[in-house]
Amino acid sequence: MNCIRLFKHWGGMLWLALFFVYALEAQNTVVPEIIQDLDASVELAVFRKIVPEDREELYYLEEGQFYQTKRKVGAPWGKINRSDSVLGFYVMDHWPALRDDLVKPFRQKPISSNAAAGNQNQNAVDNKAISGQNLTEIGVKAVISKDYSFQYVLLYRNIWVERAFNQKDIDPRWAKENETYTFNQTLKLTKMHQIMDALFLIKPR
Repeated sequence: MNCIRLFKHWGGMLWLALFFVYALEAQNTVVPEIIQDLDASVELAVFRKIVPEDREELYYLEEGQFYQTKRKVGAPWGKINRSDSVLGFYVMDHWPALRDDLVKPFRQKPISSNAAAGNQNQNAVDNKAISGQNLTEIGVKAVISKDYSFQYVLLYRNIWVERAFNQKDIDPRWAKENETYTFNQTLKLTKMHQIMDALFLIKPR
């Protein structure tokens, strides 16, 4: 039995090594470390790193079962829990789009001269209000306005892709100011990100 397990282990390692040599030649780039660490039997994986929280999350499909785990950067992975299939099936169903989708960075909408004059008047009122505002309340607003960045590595059908974007690029609270907001809401990548949030109970501030 031990010999069989050893053979399976080394066979899997050899398969993984051959696959990554092929991937390196085909894509002419460095294979992400998180993908290198996955077992050869993993069929699908979604890895996400959240900055500045230094949090990493991993969702994957192995032998017909979905799993999820998380950790702080540099720490060992936490408990591996069984997970539902919603994210996995979404990635499988929309894989061609996810391979192509790119979130456009936040771009400030142009402000008309009339609106600019109105904004200046509003800023003067806001500045007066701040002088009497509770400092704790100002601190809370500063935390809310902090932007998060997300770095993804997706693996499916022996192909991996990397994506990165900021919370501000897709956040509805910035929709009126962001010229790229409407476009970004049409992306399958944005929807996948929302499913990942729900799965790991992340509520970006």
